[in-house]
Amino acid sequence: MTSPGPDRPLPERAPPAPVATGPPPEPVTTSRRIVGWAGTAIAVTLAFIGTLLDATFATGGMPDLDSAVLWWLVWVLVGGGAAVALAWRIQHAFVVCLVSAALFAVFPVGPIGAMCALVWVYITQRWRNVAIATAAVVAALSIGAWRDHARGVDAMFVFVDDVSGETVQMNPVGYVALVVLGVGLTVAIGMARRYRASARAARQAERAHERAAHQLRTELSRQEERDLIAREMHDTVAHHLSLVSLHASALEVTAADPGTDVPGAARSMRSAAHRALEEMRSLISTLRDSAASDRLGADAPTLDDLPGLVDDARSAGADITPMIMVSGAESAPPALTRAVYRIVQEGLTNAVKHAPTAPVRLDLRAAPGRGVQVTVTNRLLPQGTGGSGSWSGAPGRFGSADAVVGPPGSEPGPAPGSSGSGLRGIAERVHMLGGTFQAGVDGDTYLLHAELPWVATTSG
Repeated sequence: MTSPGPDRPLPERAPPAPVATGPPPEPVTTSRRIVGWAGTAIAVTLAFIGTLLDATFATGGMPDLDSAVLWWLVWVLVGGGAAVALAWRIQHAFVVCLVSAALFAVFPVGPIGAMCALVWVYITQRWRNVAIATAAVVAALSIGAWRDHARGVDAMFVFVDDVSGETVQMNPVGYVALVVLGVGLTVAIGMARRYRASARAARQAERAHERAAHQLRTELSRQEERDLIAREMHDTVAHHLSLVSLHASALEVTAADPGTDVPGAARSMRSAAHRALEEMRSLISTLRDSAASDRLGADAPTLDDLPGLVDDARSAGADITPMIMVSGAESAPPALTRAVYRIVQEGLTNAVKHAPTAPVRLDLRAAPGRGVQVTVTNRLLPQGTGGSGSWSGAPGRFGSADAVVGPPGSEPGPAPGSSGSGLRGIAERVHMLGGTFQAGVDGDTYLLHAELPWVATTSG
């Protein structure tokens, strides 16, 4: 037996907006923009200077001056265009690198443009494109070295013997060493920049995940507060409305009897309804408050309020035999006192609602170190005797052994004809405090039993 949920359930809360899992792009500051422009200007300038040098040495051995000047202009224009293409080395690093390497393999336009673009290929491209671009640059540098070696004494890398005064060209091994040195330096810079960019992206992703985790923790905290408020609303409002229903039922039966205090019964009904409305207003205002859990903690009932709870049920006509033995109530944690109060309230509410004429026995024993034991029992009424529950006689699925609350997902057995939402709320309270909870039919009696730990605190 349990009180059903409210006639109108609380509206479902809209799910939180999805949180982006990838790192957000870093804002482009003015300083970073200036550094980027300066880097582009330096790369274009170096590539153009390399073109001028390579074109000059390539035309130095031509006997026809007009042809030499014409070819020099053509190669400078081609190399200048390749140098300007470095402005797009970040967005299109792979294409710029391949084009620059191909132009250097065909024309004497200098290798600096291809090498600068290769650095950005390492930073921005996949390893497959990195391998292709590296092979293209190696091939272009090898062709350029062979072309310079074929110029003989007009090559770029020649030396003058101090003794004989003769011009000596670098041997092939020196050209191989230059190619290896150029490629190795470019690859080293590219790898360093690549891993630096990867580390920066990892830090951004970590910050994004931290923000997402913080938002998720905030949402979970808010959901826990809403669940707590929903349980409070169900327990308090349902209890008062059950008392109103009991007063109304008693008045309906005894209104015609002489000596019936109809005004007194009406006042009791009005008082119970007024308390229910006040509880609802308080909980609704708490929902609008950012410090909901603090408000509920400050307004939480204590163990000293239990006699008043029993008196309210008795004034409504319930036949209750209480046995309450509590020691050290002032030292009880607020979460424990709230849970004990709501367990007793739920048990009395169920008994009043489902078996209004049956005697109810309340047994509560609490002490620090010994814990809290709460037992509420009442006899089930046969069908048609005024109670909303039926006398099944057999435990069935409502037996207490099937109602022990352990890990999340196990639920106590509700009374026949009830939704079980109140008992589920009580089970959640008990589980969060590390206790056990039973509720169900045991023969011709309905039993609600809960045990909660209460750790004794030592002063000093």
